[in-house]
Amino acid sequence: MLNKIVEKLKKHSQKIRIFLFLTLITILTTIIIKNISAIDLTIIIQSKSITLLILLLAAILILLKSFQLKSVSATFTKSKPYYHFLKTYCMSSFIELTTFTGKIGSDGFKYIYWNDLTKQDRLKIIITQRSIDIIGFILLIIFFLKPLLLILLIIIATITYLYTKYKNNENSITKHLQQHWKILILMLILSITSYIIIATQLGFIFYALGTSITPQIIQGFLFSHAAGAISQLPLGLGVKDLSLAYLLKDSLTTQTIILGIIWARLCGEFLSIFLGAIFTGIELLNKKRDNTSP
Repeated sequence: MLNKIVEKLKKHSQKIRIFLFLTLITILTTIIIKNISAIDLTIIIQSKSITLLILLLAAILILLKSFQLKSVSATFTKSKPYYHFLKTYCMSSFIELTTFTGKIGSDGFKYIYWNDLTKQDRLKIIITQRSIDIIGFILLIIFFLKPLLLILLIIIATITYLYTKYKNNENSITKHLQQHWKILILMLILSITSYIIIATQLGFIFYALGTSITPQIIQGFLFSHAAGAISQLPLGLGVKDLSLAYLLKDSLTTQTIILGIIWARLCGEFLSIFLGAIFTGIELLNKKRDNTSP
């Protein structure tokens, strides 16, 4: 009975996600329309310095995530030019949104796009990159909520690593960690830094709206970002926005929250999608030119 239910859910998972997405977007749109008279979108243009700062942080984020992809790729296969990974990251963001497949679609695009690599290498790169991102986010949550627990985890991880090394219990994973531990730590730092950049964007936006940076805003960012990632909806649209609005409803006005969300989406997250659309268009034009050439 349970297996049949699981099979049915898998079969209709895309329809369920679309229904969930439309429902959440409808709720979010209703909230925006109800408060539209009190939402001053011109502040995005008027606060030029903050808007430019958000765009600059978004650009830095793209550069860091592209470098992270290049670093993890270099541990498994021959490294490619940095521009290749910059293009891959932006195009995968564009595919994530336009195909309505979320992070699964983003990683699926990378798997198809890197067709010059072996299937094993492609999977290693994608799984390692996602795993490091998840670990980085979990460490950031622990740091803000339970910092002493983070110290304990670091001690346990160090003892475990030293024990396996002492016992010579080396499998493919421990060998890889020993060979590339510096690059893996660098990627973990880049992952944590990227989340801090996103939180900083949100902090600057709410500061421009006359709100001080409070623990509630930081916690709201962490939990809403996690909810958006778990939902597997493109960019966490609807889920991340509504969960952030709910978590901050007692400390900020609805108008401030909605304006902050719109500001962050437009200036912070859509830059990579815009660049991805340009790169995708160039790729399609190049393919068309190659197919028509004699």
